[in-house]
Amino acid sequence: MAARGPCAAVGKIKRTAMVSPSTKVADMRIGGELMYGGLLSELKLLGYAEGENLIVERYSGRGTSGRLLIWLVKWLAQIQI
Repeated sequence: MAARGPCAAVGKIKRTAMVSPSTKVADMRIGGELMYGGLLSELKLLGYAEGENLIVERYSGRGTSGRLLIWLVKWLAQIQI
């Protein structure tokens, strides 16, 4: 059953990222860690379905702030303003 939220009629694919210093990437999903699951559930209610009209990138520092900093620097280098 397709979502019927405000964005259901829009043909564009949206992109978002989830970043955590410690939560495992595998837990950043519906049914996983509460904060990320709740966010994805709410987005689904608004008509954004991962794999259909939403791309979700997930990044984790796995408890090491250095890894997160390296990722952040690489990510910022990709942004075109």
